[in-house]
Amino acid sequence: DLTTTEFKLLAVLMENTEAVHTRSDLLREVWGYSDDVATRTLDTHIKRLREKLGEAGKHVVTVRGTGYQFCMDATAAVAVAA
Repeated sequence: DLTTTEFKLLAVLMENTEAVHTRSDLLREVWGYSDDVATRTLDTHIKRLREKLGEAGKHVVTVRGTGYQFCMDATAAVAVAA
């Protein structure tokens, strides 16, 4: 079962699967944090979300230096993450 925050995070990622969501955008949209907050909260929630999604967790992709993206195509997810 997803927590409310995990569900909200997944919903934001899936609203636009073409977009790469920056860390600051996700922190603002999901937690209401300002842009200047340094926190590992997002990373922890992404990790837990991937674990709870099981095999589907591979679709939550880290875009190094930018943020996160939900890729519907698993092969594209691997290419984006590389």
